Amino acid sequence: MGGISIRNMRTFRKLCGEGALRNVVVVTTRWDDVLEADREAMGRREKELMETEGKFFEPLIAAGGRFFRHDNTFESASRVMEKVSDNDAVALQIQVEMDKGMMLGETAAGVELAVEMKKLIAKHSNEMGYLQKEMAAAIAEKDEMLRKELEAGRIKLEREIQKQEEAKKQMERDLDSANALATKEEEERRTRLQREELVGNLQKVEERTENERKQLKAVMDKMAESNRSLESRMRQIDAAKRNMDYENQRRLEHVQRQMDQARREKEESERQYQRLFQRRYS
Repeated sequence: MGGISIRNMRTFRKLCGEGALRNVVVVTTRWDDVLEADREAMGRREKELMETEGKFFEPLIAAGGRFFRHDNTFESASRVMEKVSDNDAVALQIQVEMDKGMMLGETAAGVELAVEMKKLIAKHSNEMGYLQKEMAAAIAEKDEMLRKELEAGRIKLEREIQKQEEAKKQMERDLDSANALATKEEEERRTRLQREELVGNLQKVEERTENERKQLKAVMDKMAESNRSLESRMRQIDAAKRNMDYENQRRLEHVQRQMDQARREKEESERQYQRLFQRRYS
């Protein structure tokens, strides 16, 4: 890994944050192109990249990231995707920082990028100043060949500076795009969690409503059973009352007949007594 790759790795760590590195997957590719005779040497180089303490990819692996080889087969690609899909979502450091109201340039990744760009621009500016001095000296000495060489160097350096400026702008655009994508993914994750929470709450409400409905049905069934029992008891009471009224009526009629009979017998006795009295004293 060259100086640029190391700087990019440092910026990458600042962008992700140490807590998110456990979700990083480092994949080395084109193992299907490696000759069998070269595999041992490639394996040593790979081990050096992954295990040299404090350098290259070792900090990512030490933080919990995983390492895979891809040999351009479906199986190796599936292993990588299974690992990625099993990761728990973690907010990136740049997301956390920008959620706090930081501008992109104020984030750790933005600061790291700005520092590196300032170093490059300063380096190229120094080189440009040196070339300009050399060119002025060559012109003064009328050394046309040296002047042309210096002019070519100046043009090359200006192009390099322009390339660095474009790379800086591109990296800023990439950071903006990465942040927008991460923000979108975070919003989608939050929306998904909220939806799952709403679905879970709805299921709980439905379950509670169903339990309450069952309890209410049980109470209503019990009340209906009680009503049926009460109605049956009332019918029994009504029947008993009717029977009692009928018996009382019969008894009353019987007593009335007895009273009528007794009255008639009394009247008959009185008539017989009067006839007897009249025969005796007439």
